[in-house]
Amino acid sequence: MAYSSALSGFYRLDLPSRRRLLAEIAGLSEEECQTLSPEFGLSPSQADQMIENAIGVFGLPLGVCVNLRVNGRDFLIPMAIEEPSVVAAASHAAKLLRGGEGVRAEVSEPLIVGQVQLLDVPDIEAAIAAIRKEEAELLALANQGHSALLRAGGGARRIEMRRLPPLDDEDRLPEMLIVEIVVDVRDAMGANAVNSMCERLAPRLAELSRGRVNLRILSNLSDRRLVYVEGVVPLKELAGKKESMDGRELGKRIEEASIFAERDPYRAATHNKGIMNGIDAALIALGQDFRAVEAGAHAYAARSGRYTALAKWRVEGDCLVGRMRIPMAVGTVGGVVRVHPVVRVGRKIAGIESAAEMAGALAALGLAQNLAALRALASEGIQRGHMRLHARNLAVEAGAKGNEIAIVAERIAKEGEIRLENAKKVLEEVRKNAGNFKNTGGPDGPENPWNAREGESPIRKVVIFGAPPPLSRFLAQSWKKAEREVHLVSQRPEEFETCPALGMDGILLFWPWLSRGKSGLESFLRFFVQKGVKKIVLVLSSVCSAAHPEAPPSLEEIASWELFVSQGALEGLPIVLALLPTLLGPSHPQELPLSWLLDSFARGLLPFRPKASIDVLTLWDAEKALLRLLDASHPGRRYDLLTERIDFDHFFEFAEEFEGRPRPRMALPAFVCAKFARFIEAFPWAFEETSLLAMLRQAFESPVQLDGRRLQFELGIKRGSIREAVHATCLALREGQAMHYSLQEENEGAFRRVGSLGQ
Repeated sequence: MAYSSALSGFYRLDLPSRRRLLAEIAGLSEEECQTLSPEFGLSPSQADQMIENAIGVFGLPLGVCVNLRVNGRDFLIPMAIEEPSVVAAASHAAKLLRGGEGVRAEVSEPLIVGQVQLLDVPDIEAAIAAIRKEEAELLALANQGHSALLRAGGGARRIEMRRLPPLDDEDRLPEMLIVEIVVDVRDAMGANAVNSMCERLAPRLAELSRGRVNLRILSNLSDRRLVYVEGVVPLKELAGKKESMDGRELGKRIEEASIFAERDPYRAATHNKGIMNGIDAALIALGQDFRAVEAGAHAYAARSGRYTALAKWRVEGDCLVGRMRIPMAVGTVGGVVRVHPVVRVGRKIAGIESAAEMAGALAALGLAQNLAALRALASEGIQRGHMRLHARNLAVEAGAKGNEIAIVAERIAKEGEIRLENAKKVLEEVRKNAGNFKNTGGPDGPENPWNAREGESPIRKVVIFGAPPPLSRFLAQSWKKAEREVHLVSQRPEEFETCPALGMDGILLFWPWLSRGKSGLESFLRFFVQKGVKKIVLVLSSVCSAAHPEAPPSLEEIASWELFVSQGALEGLPIVLALLPTLLGPSHPQELPLSWLLDSFARGLLPFRPKASIDVLTLWDAEKALLRLLDASHPGRRYDLLTERIDFDHFFEFAEEFEGRPRPRMALPAFVCAKFARFIEAFPWAFEETSLLAMLRQAFESPVQLDGRRLQFELGIKRGSIREAVHATCLALREGQAMHYSLQEENEGAFRRVGSLGQ
C-alpha cells in the first residue's frame, strides 16, 4: 500500500485494525507492531538505563494525526498525549488544510547558538577585537572532535559577541561579554555538540579576554533555526454541516480571534498553548526534547518585548490563510531513538528522513492544531467538544467496558449531565437492561458467545430479507457452491412466526426491509435468536435499488442504526451493521444503474459521462464480505462494504478497453447530472430509466463516503478489481448472460416467499 496520510474514517477502526493499517502503510514488522503494546514497549530495565532512580515506566496514550500534507508530501505523525480531543482536532484541521493543497513549509538552516559568559573583563572593546582576530582559530578549535558533524556538512560557522550592561539598580554586576558560537548541527538536535564546543573554547576565550568564564551552554532560543509555515483553507470548506454560520462568517470570526491573541498576552498564552498541544505531543512520540522546543517557542513569541501570538490568521479572498514562524530545534540523529523502541516505531510511521522534514511537519501540525482550536472557539465553543470526549473518560472511570463506553458517553452528553455519578447511574441502567447478557467484558470480551473466531463452525443456513435481486441471486448461487443453504424471503416483521427462516443460523436484513423502522424489530430478532440464529447482519444501502425505490438512509438514520446495533450487542444480540454502496456486476440493465450505463455505452446510446466519483462494491466482493460477516464479525460494530471509490473516467476507461469504442467525450459535473436526473424523475411515464437515474443521482449526492479498511484489516477481506468487474459485466450484457428478473414479482404482496435455493 502506498504511503498516504489521507485516512478518512481512521477513527472508526478499532485499535488492532488501526495498527494493521499503519503496519501496511509504514512497512512495520510484526515485532514493531507489538512494540506499540505496553508489554512490548519500553521495559523497566531499559528505563533504568535512561534515567537515575528509575522505579518503572509511565504510559501515555499514543495516537496518530492523519491527513497532514506538507510541501506535497503526506505525513502520519504519532502523538503521545493524555488530553482528549487533541489528536482528533489536529486530524480534522489537517484535512481542512489539505483542501487548500496542504501546508507549505520553509525551513532555515539548522543553526543553534552556544554561549560563553565572560565576567571581570578589564577592557571589553579590546577583548572583542582580540577574539575577532582569532575567530578562525576558535572555529577550528570548536570543530575538533566533531568529525561526523563536519562530514555531514555541519560544524561551527561563526563567532558573535554581545555586551550586556546592568539592567537596573538591583543588577549588581558590571557589564559582561557574551561570546556566541553559531553552529550548524545538520540532522542532530545539537545540544551535546554545542555544549562541548563551548567547553572547549572557554579557556582560550578567557585568555583572549583576560576575563573569567562562568556559564558555557547552548541557548534554547533557536531563533536561527526557524520554520515558516503557511496553510490555506477554502472558506466554502471551513464550516461543517452542523455549523450555524457559513464559511465566510466563520473565517471572519477566526480572524477576529487571531487578532485578539496578537494584541493581548493573556489570550496569546492560551493561543500558543494550543499550538504546542500538537507539537509537544509529537515531539514526545518522536523522542525529541519537547521542553527545549516549548521554551524556545514562548521566548520567540516575546522577542519584541511583548508576548504575542505565534500564528496569525486572515481572510484573503475566498480563503482563510494561516501563517506562523516558529523555532524548531529537532533532530533525527542521536537522542533516545536508539534506546526507546516505541520512538523507533514512531519515527518509521512518520516516514521522516531528515531534521528539516521533521521541523516542517511539526510546525504544520502546530498550525493545524491552532486552526482546530480557533474554529471550535469561534463556532460551538471549545467546551462542547472537550466535554463530549470527557464523557468517554467518565464512562471508563465509571466502569464501562467495550461498547458500553460509547452508549454511556452518548447518554450523559445528550442529557448534559457529564458527571461521574450520572455515568455510573446510566451504566447501571444499561447493564440492568442487558437481560441474560453475562459477558462483563462487553461485546468485545472473550466470554461473549457471539464473537465468532477462526476455527469455529461457520454459518450454514442463511435467510436473506429484501436483498437487491442481482445480489440475492449471486449470493444464493455462490453460497450453494460453498455448501451453504440460502433462502430468499420477502417478509413483514409482524408475520415472523410463519417465516420459512425458522431453523436458520444466519440472517441478512437489507435496508428496504429495515426502512419499516425499529418498532418490533428487537423482539423479532430475539425470537430468531431463541430459535438458534447465531449471527444477524443488518445491511443499509447507500442508494436505493430498482426493486426497492425507497430513499436510502440519511446520515442521522445510519447513526441511529449504529446505536441500535451497539445497544443490541450489549443486550446479547449477535448483531452487526453493514453499509452497502452502489453494486457492480452481471445483472439485467434495468436492475443496477451501472449495468444500465454499460449497456447504454455498448449500444452507443450514452451522449455523456458523469464527471463524478462513487463508492462501488462488486458482486464478488459482496459475496465474500457478507459471508465473512456472518462467520467472523464482531457484534456491535459497523462494517463498510467497499471495493473502491472510483471516478467515472476510470469506469468508462475499463469499458472502453472491453468494447473497443471511445468513451463519451462530453463530461458533465455531478451536480449537472443530478439536476438532469431530477428532471427525468418528473416524467416517469415517459422514461423507462427513471428509477435508475434516481439511483445514480443518489450516488452523486450521497453524503456517505464508505471506508472498507475495517473489513479488510479486521476480517482479512481482500478487495477485488473494478476493471475485471466492468469487463465481466460487459461480457454478460454482450452475450445475454445477465439474468432477467421481474420487478413486478418483487412488489407483489407483502408476505410471499420469492424463492429457496441451495437446498
